[in-house]
Amino acid sequence: MPLVATALLPHAPLLAPHVGRENRRQLRRTLETIAQINAELYALKPSVIVVLTPHGQAPDDSFFVNVAETFSLDLRRFGDLETMVTVRGNPTFAYRLRRAARRHRLPVTLGTNPAADYGVTVPLALLTSIHARVSVIPISMTTLPLRVHEHFGRLLADTTHDQRERIAIIGSMELGHHPSADQTSGARRHEYDRRVVQAIREGQLAPIMTLDAHLVETANTCAQRVLATLSGVLGQDRTHPSQLSYEAPFGVGELAALFPRI
Repeated sequence: MPLVATALLPHAPLLAPHVGRENRRQLRRTLETIAQINAELYALKPSVIVVLTPHGQAPDDSFFVNVAETFSLDLRRFGDLETMVTVRGNPTFAYRLRRAARRHRLPVTLGTNPAADYGVTVPLALLTSIHARVSVIPISMTTLPLRVHEHFGRLLADTTHDQRERIAIIGSMELGHHPSADQTSGARRHEYDRRVVQAIREGQLAPIMTLDAHLVETANTCAQRVLATLSGVLGQDRTHPSQLSYEAPFGVGELAALFPRI
């Protein structure tokens, strides 16, 4: 069964009800878009969710694919004792992905860690309609070049086509991080965010791959390698999002988007 959807979701803990509390009002646009994505994903009926996280435990030179049988999603480190969800893993798909990666000489490490990082936990905790019926495969990004991530994204998309399950891929990320009053770095963060949002709105992630390295570094973003991987997943065809929002009320760019494939 082919890939049914690709999504971009933020992982700010403030989005969680028991962390953000009254601050969530300032993230209303993001939360409304996530609710729409939640509804669309429910209708698309994926049975497997692959989550690309920039905050996992990957070694610098290898993608880390978590093959735990189950995952515990919680936000206790942020003082939230209410958010606790258990989801199933999918070791079978993970092993197939590693075999395919070896054929393409892409570095993939398998490991077991049932405690999901917040880059996985926050997006999944907000997708309340699909917890019970999906298995989850967290994949941590590396420090390898963007082109390697793009290649891995193409491999990931190809691997989904060989599966019987309906699969969705979620890129967990946040854009520019500049909560300080530094006007120079703040302007660069806004420029980085503007160009990423424009590329996504136009349905073509390839331009993100060639953004000026200094601009990306100054933006202090965790998104770039996730975006490079999703550029490989989506390929060269223009794929316009059915849902898209962006806001940065706390100095960090929060973007949510969905690319359905029906």
